[in-house]
Amino acid sequence: MKLRTKIALSITILVIVLLSSVTFIIQATLSAELLAGIDQSLKLSATQLVAMVEIEDGRLHLEERDDGHMNAPLEGDDILRLVSVDGNVIDSRGVAEVAVDMSTPSDLLRFETLSANVAGHTTRLRLATIPVYDEEQANKLIAYLQVGKSLEPTFQALRRTRNLFALLLPICFILAGMASYILATRALAPIEKIRLEAANTSIERLNDGMKVEDLPDDEAGRLARTFDAMLKRIGASFFRQKRFTADASHELRTPLSIIRGISEVALSKPRTEEEYTTALQTILKETGSMTRLIGDLLFLARSDSDRLCLEIEEIDLQEFFSAIVEDYFSDTECSLDLQLEAQVRILMDKDRFLQVVMNLLDNCKLHAPESDVKISGIAIGETVQITVSDNGPGIEPHHLAHLTERFYRVDSSRKRDSFSSSGLGLAIALEIMQAHGGDLKVGSVLGEGTTVVLEIPRA
Repeated sequence: MKLRTKIALSITILVIVLLSSVTFIIQATLSAELLAGIDQSLKLSATQLVAMVEIEDGRLHLEERDDGHMNAPLEGDDILRLVSVDGNVIDSRGVAEVAVDMSTPSDLLRFETLSANVAGHTTRLRLATIPVYDEEQANKLIAYLQVGKSLEPTFQALRRTRNLFALLLPICFILAGMASYILATRALAPIEKIRLEAANTSIERLNDGMKVEDLPDDEAGRLARTFDAMLKRIGASFFRQKRFTADASHELRTPLSIIRGISEVALSKPRTEEEYTTALQTILKETGSMTRLIGDLLFLARSDSDRLCLEIEEIDLQEFFSAIVEDYFSDTECSLDLQLEAQVRILMDKDRFLQVVMNLLDNCKLHAPESDVKISGIAIGETVQITVSDNGPGIEPHHLAHLTERFYRVDSSRKRDSFSSSGLGLAIALEIMQAHGGDLKVGSVLGEGTTVVLEIPRA
């Protein structure tokens, strides 16, 4: 069974239950109100008519007007009678074929519903009985006054109401079923569109997403847009991983090809000791490059799966960079200018932070070997901004947005003069910064130099 059919059926059943319950309540309330109205009318009539009872010449009867009729008129099926204490009818008006039941006498006004045979058909009466006392003999009970009214008009009104409901309810049920099916179809239209779009989506089209722009801004529309955004993220991740795998394969194939070529050349004929030494040194260099590359790939894989192990500690920037100046810039033509605020401390894994800084300095040495490097640090609120800049040739604007992508290199020739040229340095640095709750931003102006800004939580 389709989901829209289930929804329409559920709504229809709910409408049937609600309308049936409302109908029953209306019928019961209407019946109770009509009966209460009749009882009130009978009570008023009995209270007024009990004063018409009189004793004349020792005979108990109902007072009449001069024309011989009762002061209160009766309808055809109504009854008014005077009944003795022992149950005999003393005087009556209206319907006479009504049995007298005085088995449960009462000193108060009481009501009862009974059946009577009137003109060959059975009718139901509502009868009110009120005691009659002789005031001259110390309120002695002398009779009962009974006032009755036919319930047929009430039952006819109730039957008409019931027949009306019996006619209208099926129509309402049918309309409710049709309306709920139409509404369910319209409500589920975005989901159906998602299904059709997903069925036609291939791996190559994941980045395109689905055409959901025309859907309304409701729950289903927002679900479709969320699903569309998820597909685009999956597509972007898939193609990024595909590119990552291709680039990694390329990077690993190059040193392997070099090692194989050198080995084949060395083994093709007897070589001198010096030639063997040169071949082994080249193989060792390429093996070192492969080892570093594999280590970087392993680091990125752990970062993608959130399995980086970080040992957070407080780092004094002045002390940290002073040690770098002594170790790193002692044998290079570059000069380092440190401009750090006093007592600026950050919260990071020291080894990972050193890896980030060394990646940045390696880039400076590679792309701007004769420039001066400036490192400044300033605390801004709960964040410390560290700026590493050089005055080298700079980077073209269209490269800036891709610098932190894995294996991206400004030099399209893919030269491998150093470890940094693999295109993983800034990607690893960004992963480390984000793992610490920080960020890395790159800016550059052609002919003026490049600036990298690190945002790090303050200690």
